[in-house]
Amino acid sequence: MIGALLVMVLAAAPAAPKASAVECVSGFYSVYQHMPPYGIPDAASLAKLRQFLSRRLQQLLARADKYRAKYERENPGDKPPFVDGDLFSSSFEGFTRFSVGDAKGDASRIRVPVHFEYNESRSKHGGVKWTDIVVVIQEDRGYVIDDIEFGASWPFANHGKLSQFLKVP
Repeated sequence: MIGALLVMVLAAAPAAPKASAVECVSGFYSVYQHMPPYGIPDAASLAKLRQFLSRRLQQLLARADKYRAKYERENPGDKPPFVDGDLFSSSFEGFTRFSVGDAKGDASRIRVPVHFEYNESRSKHGGVKWTDIVVVIQEDRGYVIDDIEFGASWPFANHGKLSQFLKVP
């Protein structure tokens, strides 16, 4: 049911195009930072994020969600994949602050660094900082996020690319 709803949300009418790659990335994280970092966003959250995502990335999210639902049905009691953690940054816990750097690249593929920070309010230790690279492309509706290259170096961080992480068997 959630998978079918996710497909319907992703197929909704496109939003207004973003004027630049930096505006696209900044807009995405400005919306996303107010959502809990719990795996694949639910249909309501995805409806808010869809305007910032490429068709390819939307398809990867839909396939991963469909796989999650199938796994859940076939393995009752087991924790399914794609239900925990922040998918859109290196940190499983998400982030508390972000800033977008200068875009680099050509019209077909633009790389935008995003500088993140995560601070626990109760921690006596300093926060953790890292930079991920968001890959932006142009589609008919303007600039959209096509992938994220995770840049954190600690052992339990997300590594590689978001597109690799979302690939399912």
